[in-house]
Amino acid sequence: MRKLLSILTLSIVLLSCKKDSSDSNNGGSSTYYLKCKIDGTSREFKYYPMAKILDYGNLGGLQLSLTANESENPTTLVGLNLSIIFMKGRPEVKTYKESDATFDYTVGGVYNPGSMTVVYGAGLNTSLTSPLSITFTSITDKEMTGTFHGAFYENNNTTGDISSTKHVKITEGQFKLPIK
Repeated sequence: MRKLLSILTLSIVLLSCKKDSSDSNNGGSSTYYLKCKIDGTSREFKYYPMAKILDYGNLGGLQLSLTANESENPTTLVGLNLSIIFMKGRPEVKTYKESDATFDYTVGGVYNPGSMTVVYGAGLNTSLTSPLSITFTSITDKEMTGTFHGAFYENNNTTGDISSTKHVKITEGQFKLPIK
């Protein structure tokens, strides 16, 4: 069941990466961002930043996506998306982990290095190296802030293969995102 929910999370995350060019932050925001180190290299994703909550209504639960692109040009595909699907509750100031044993939520994420073929995902295989962890330090009606880290494993979109060994390690992640 957890693996199925993780696959659903990754699918929804990939679909939610499409940005609206009318977004007022598409020119890059100095206020809102996702930033981190990927395999030790500092990266900043400040274009099209947003925290989006999708309420499933009668189906129950909701999904939160934290996302931003590295470039103003969305066709470069370089972006980062963190996602939590809540079966119970709503986002609150606390830490959510990929390795959580409850079924109250599931954590996932996608890092696209600019490829139509290979992306890196967290949440499909529970990482023994470094499970994805997302901590909210502040949530208001306008924005969310926090930290994150974890291992994102290679996913080949052409073959459907998900590596259990090839990964990028994301550390020192921080976010400040407007709620849309």
